[in-house]
Amino acid sequence: MTRPAGLATASPGTASPGTAGPGHCERHGASLPDPAIQFPLRHPALVSVVSGMRSGGQVASTLARFATVVRDEAWTELDAC
Repeated sequence: MTRPAGLATASPGTASPGTAGPGHCERHGASLPDPAIQFPLRHPALVSVVSGMRSGGQVASTLARFATVVRDEAWTELDAC
């Protein structure tokens, strides 16, 4: 597979997928899915997030996760992961 122009390979220790665990958020009163669904909207170029949902319960859960306030301390910890 050809790498897109301008896309570099992360050096060892730079990219660490999956290092943010539930504890990072729970210490600050949120569960991991709350910041996960809000994370893309932190980028100024993004204006929406499309979330696949199949039921009324999933719609309610997603709306509740968007409405949950994720404290600055939690974002700071997650950004450090």
